[in-house]
Amino acid sequence: MTRAAIKHAEDRLREAVLLGSKNDTSALEGMFHERLLCTLPDGRILRADDVLDEYRTGRHRVTHCEPRELVIELHEHTAIANVRVNLRGESGGQPFSGTYRHTRTYVREGGEWLIAADHATELRD
Repeated sequence: MTRAAIKHAEDRLREAVLLGSKNDTSALEGMFHERLLCTLPDGRILRADDVLDEYRTGRHRVTHCEPRELVIELHEHTAIANVRVNLRGESGGQPFSGTYRHTRTYVREGGEWLIAADHATELRD
């Protein structure tokens, strides 16, 4: 287990989110644990199928994703990634732009690092 593997997973996620915003969820589909819990900045909780559906239907689109300050903590079979990211896009028909902090829990399953939890908070500068 290395920090480089989690950094690579975070890079893949960024690319997949940008593709997902073009209704191509193929890259995202293999990144989530089947029991994913995703907490949005407004407090709503989504599961893996919900997240994919948001992208598939165009309800959520990210047009700009600039990660910063990635911190990775490794544990025996899990890893925590915390990243500050500048995002722009549209959600529920409304444009958004801001700085967010995501804390993701990765679990190693079947030789892959899968996202089991993602919590997002909007930062107010």
